[in-house]
Amino acid sequence: MADTCHVCGEVITTPLCENCAAEALKEWALSRGMPHLIARINQSLVMFKDYPITDVRCVRCGGPVKVCTFCFTNEALGKIVSLHSHHTDMFSIMSDLET
Repeated sequence: MADTCHVCGEVITTPLCENCAAEALKEWALSRGMPHLIARINQSLVMFKDYPITDVRCVRCGGPVKVCTFCFTNEALGKIVSLHSHHTDMFSIMSDLET
């Protein structure tokens, strides 16, 4: 199905492209005084660059979406956790992504 995430197979219901999701995570990191996390977030973008595009468009920029926001955020959080396990405030991240 063309509107499903290429990682988890679920229907994409909160369509943010990887670039917009990464920007929201970067804003979150900067707002909490953690600019050193930006490189880790950027690494998450690389993982999905060759994934096929779905029929879903990003609600923020209108660009193509490859994976759901949860799977992208999960990958980015994995990179952050590998650096600092105490920087995983999932509720704040998801709240920031929804705005």
